[in-house]
Amino acid sequence: MRLSEFAKGILSSYEAGDRRDYITDRISDPCIQIVQSLADMKAHRRELQSETSQCVAYRLKGEKIETLAADPLKLESLNSEIAALDMQLARNEAVLQALDSFFGPNNGDPTLVGLEKALANAKTGIERYQNSINRVVATYLAMGGWTMETIRNHPQVKGEIYYCEPKIASYKADQEILEARISQLEAILNSEA
Repeated sequence: MRLSEFAKGILSSYEAGDRRDYITDRISDPCIQIVQSLADMKAHRRELQSETSQCVAYRLKGEKIETLAADPLKLESLNSEIAALDMQLARNEAVLQALDSFFGPNNGDPTLVGLEKALANAKTGIERYQNSINRVVATYLAMGGWTMETIRNHPQVKGEIYYCEPKIASYKADQEILEARISQLEAILNSEA
């Protein structure tokens, strides 16, 4: 699912009154806000276009319909506002396209919040398995007969290290990838400003 589709689902759930943590965590996510901002801008543009029709008068001149500006100053102001809004819309649509390309059609959570939660999970995993090794080391050091230099040779410590180190390495690899992805995402989001 692309970010734009994901965001529309989050926004419609929120508008329908869904206040689960998952929804409320993401409603303020900058990726979701781009989609919301685009929807708001498009609605505002439609309102402005509707207002322009009130500034125009039509007159039948022979067989042709002639358009006259009934309120030329207001029409010019509205057209200027529409032009500025069009530029902002184009910029935000380009950012949304970049975000959709960045996330691609994945099955995960295509938001900054989602990446940050995955990063926190990786850091927690590293800490959990490192603490597991440290607990086993501390337990067998406390029993005596082992030193910091020799404790890694203890069979229980070896087993714990053998079990935990690949998991720590995997979480560290995930952490590096997620940190890079967050930096890339922030660069895309900052290009909107």
